[in-house]
Amino acid sequence: MRAAIAALVVFACLAGAASAQAASTGQAQSKARQVASRTVTSYGIHYAPGEWAARCSVRSQGGFSCRVHTTTTNQCSGTLKLSGRLRAFAVKVGCME
Repeated sequence: MRAAIAALVVFACLAGAASAQAASTGQAQSKARQVASRTVTSYGIHYAPGEWAARCSVRSQGGFSCRVHTTTTNQCSGTLKLSGRLRAFAVKVGCME
């Protein structure tokens, strides 16, 4: 009986960690869209965060590595990295004319 309870506790912990990671990935994608939007706005090009698609993956060093592109025209795209606290660095986002 104790083994069954221990197994359930371990399973619950693993399931909680997986759902926490999924939420963190979603937060990273949202932040990546915001950073991409803000970056091209500084060039005088305006795409709202909702006009960007982002795909982020967990980095082995911690944080996330993201690829972004505009969904309406594919005019803008790039990559960026986010720390575990979702601070952007290594931002390389640009637009073609």
